[in-house]
Amino acid sequence: MTRNIPTITNPGQPAPSYNIATTEKNFRFPQVFRGNLAVDQNLGGGIIASVEFLFTQSLSNVFYYNANLKNATGAFSGPDSRPRYGTFNTTTGGLLTGAAFNNAVRVNPKITDATVMKSGPYGSNIMATFKIEKPIRSKGLGWMLAYNYGSTKDYISAGSIAFSSWRDNRTVNGNNRPDLAYSDNDIRSRLIGNINYRVELAKFTAFQISLFGQSQNQGRTSYTYSGDMNGDGVAGNDLLYVPRNQAEMNFEQYTANSITFTVQQQKDAFEAFINQDPYLSTVRGKYAQRNGLKLPMVTRFDLSAMVELFRNIGKQRHTIQFRADIFNIGNMITSKSGVGYVVNNNAPLAARGYNAATGVPVYRMNAVNNKLSYSTYRRGTGIIDVWQAQLGVRYIF
Repeated sequence: MTRNIPTITNPGQPAPSYNIATTEKNFRFPQVFRGNLAVDQNLGGGIIASVEFLFTQSLSNVFYYNANLKNATGAFSGPDSRPRYGTFNTTTGGLLTGAAFNNAVRVNPKITDATVMKSGPYGSNIMATFKIEKPIRSKGLGWMLAYNYGSTKDYISAGSIAFSSWRDNRTVNGNNRPDLAYSDNDIRSRLIGNINYRVELAKFTAFQISLFGQSQNQGRTSYTYSGDMNGDGVAGNDLLYVPRNQAEMNFEQYTANSITFTVQQQKDAFEAFINQDPYLSTVRGKYAQRNGLKLPMVTRFDLSAMVELFRNIGKQRHTIQFRADIFNIGNMITSKSGVGYVVNNNAPLAARGYNAATGVPVYRMNAVNNKLSYSTYRRGTGIIDVWQAQLGVRYIF
């Protein structure tokens, strides 16, 4: 049988733009050197004390850069003298648009990004844990109290996709030149404890009650500008410069939602914001670090009660457990307990290009709910911030 295969005379036009994700030839999969030292000591009376130190050094960790990003062509003037890319109109100080912007920022204008994955000794971690406990036996009182300290630093906390891992980094000199800073996964302090009591009420019945508590930092976040401050084609990634005083603040007047914010109003509001912030107030005249803001500690307690009915049937023990759990029980007692914190705005300033005459960056202070006056945090309203309860039945055989 003869089959006619049509001839394709027009295979279609190539895509007007595309991106590339590739890997360096000498890339090595992640490897770490890890050492730990731990000691357990029986203090008598069934009480055990433990101390553990852990150190981890990356020998081969993931790092991304954009090979299609042109180098910076200059630097801003004034106290914030970070590199500036050639994507600004030198007459107005504003960013170029469209094809003009792409031609200025990309090596090949048709390639949106060429993200390359490489490897190297990027990052380390130290951790220390101190614990004292009296383990519960088949019945009686048991308890545990532990403190964990951790510090993790890296150049990038990579995700699952190459481009977004590069794009979502937070830097001063551009995402091809990040600095060593606290990891997205850094949690500095964690204090945990529990107390358990179990008693057998009858030959085939037992009752157990447990209270678990935890107090820990809620994580970290970075202070950045909204918009593309340095003109590298990525918005929201440029770390904030924290001015020493109002003389280093360079705002422009603007109107939003029929409200006009003058230059002096913005200076006064930003000065007040810096002074009340637990992190920014300590780094005046410097750049904010990636994940420099450590969120406050939050303390929560969980209560669990359980009744067990058990009996040997033949050679096997059968158990029915009736269990009740109340999570974040402190919030059931008072609405202020166990409630975390949310950052109101980690991009308080909007980048507005630079002054073409002086080369100094220009900003606007972003309003929250049409107001320039706001604090770093507000109380959380997520499901984890309120108490929850569950009932359960389990049959074990």
